[in-house]
Amino acid sequence: MQITGAIFDLDGTLVDSMWMWEKIVWRCLEDLHINMTSDFFKRVEAISLYDGCVACIEEFNLPLSAEELYEKFLVYVQTVYSHDIKSIAGATDFLQELFDAGIPLAIASSTPSRAIHVALEAQGMEKFFKAVVCTEDVGGVDKAKPDVYLEALRRLGTDKAHTWVFEDAEFGVHTAQTEGFPVVALFNGKDGRDLEYMKAHSDLLAHDYRELSLARIYDYERVPNQPHLGASSAQKVFSVLVVDGSPRQVQPRWFQNFHHARIMSLLQIAGHTSVRRPVSFLILRAETLILREKIHSLGSMHKRCDDCLSSR
Repeated sequence: MQITGAIFDLDGTLVDSMWMWEKIVWRCLEDLHINMTSDFFKRVEAISLYDGCVACIEEFNLPLSAEELYEKFLVYVQTVYSHDIKSIAGATDFLQELFDAGIPLAIASSTPSRAIHVALEAQGMEKFFKAVVCTEDVGGVDKAKPDVYLEALRRLGTDKAHTWVFEDAEFGVHTAQTEGFPVVALFNGKDGRDLEYMKAHSDLLAHDYRELSLARIYDYERVPNQPHLGASSAQKVFSVLVVDGSPRQVQPRWFQNFHHARIMSLLQIAGHTSVRRPVSFLILRAETLILREKIHSLGSMHKRCDDCLSSR
């Protein structure tokens, strides 16, 4: 599938920082002698930092303004971004690959722009991005609505159908998919996300960027939803390979799991004598040939059984 642009969330998507937010909110409120619950944090996770400050003041009747609490939070956030946060594995290399291919990139985050720039600079990523957009730039509208993604799209100047959104949060993948963006879900298994939900609301799923490449995105094709056709075993295999994507890396060593010699033999018979096409295509092609051969073998076995019975 074509990719003309890419929009990335920040926290949990490019940098491993989701742990930071709950810790910082807890610490700031503790300084004010308030005990925060995890349920409260979940309620404010998707909204802008400023709106989160307003919610804190209303919830706990705090003796300071939203602006004062906002600045207090930002001091903590920028300090942690600068010293204690690491990037998601493979993120820098993947951004470099997109950048080298001339694909414009943008950030779309609930985090304030001041803090985003600190985080990107600390990871050496700022040079890759044409635009940085936060929910404050769209009137504080949170990610339950697509405004921040659409503003990032406008600044990139690319078409929505081929501008991929990279997200780690359930509300993010849902909003982007509903708006019509192709979506990559980043699932690290430790931030409390629902794996099945992330799969259902994304086109590709990866645990980190070592499992992604331009080749894998180019290979991807959306399969139209046609429930009236039913779901045969062959269709289910095809759906897993192409729609959900594989959590394993698309690299030549992947052939080892498929009996390299047997697959290469089948590919040569089918006319693929040179491995110039993307590996994921060859794997899919080999799997199709193996499935076809198995169906043929079952048919031959059935015929031999019939012949044996008729001779008795």
